[in-house]
Amino acid sequence: MRVLSPQMKKQVNRAPIDEWIKNAYPNGLYKLSEASNIPVNSLAKIRLGWVPKNPVKRTDLAVVLGVQESELFPAKAGSNRAS
Repeated sequence: MRVLSPQMKKQVNRAPIDEWIKNAYPNGLYKLSEASNIPVNSLAKIRLGWVPKNPVKRTDLAVVLGVQESELFPAKAGSNRAS
């Protein structure tokens, strides 16, 4: 298992994801998966702080959530956008 150092830790703004899932109750996570074309297990990882390397996935998720990609995946100073 790879452990990220504090300098490598990425950020995910989980609030828009959680709000979308809550508003899509029941089965909000599955509905978000269908709407964004991102597998449920990948969405679960994103909610835990994993930033997708694929820019299409980041963009598609942001579009479905109705937020800017930079709001959903804010970059930390001195770090890359993707993990």
